[in-house]
Amino acid sequence: MAIHEADEDENAELISSVMRLCELAKQKEGTKCDVKAHIVIDDLDKLLKFVSDKLADQNLAARTPKKRPFGTMDEHTQMDGRDLKRIRGLLNSSDSVAINEASKCMINVMRLVR
Repeated sequence: MAIHEADEDENAELISSVMRLCELAKQKEGTKCDVKAHIVIDDLDKLLKFVSDKLADQNLAARTPKKRPFGTMDEHTQMDGRDLKRIRGLLNSSDSVAINEASKCMINVMRLVR
């Protein structure tokens, strides 16, 4: 298989993953478990891997990222490859996925803002 064909296959898989993820927006809220959850998790992982790879290419061309204390971000801090790696690790250790459900944390923040 030529490199060009491999890129086309990867792009087609990524597009399929994004399309399946977009379909989730139309579903009622709920939790997916087992096989359905793993499909969603795989799709999210493919998307995050794509972003991570692109970010790694940019960082390699630009500079080496600076260390920052764990868990510290402000509005000027951009997500980097380490953050995406952590997110992918958490995602791949999940056995269920909440679909279209607001998190308790987000609900509390929205109450405070009002």
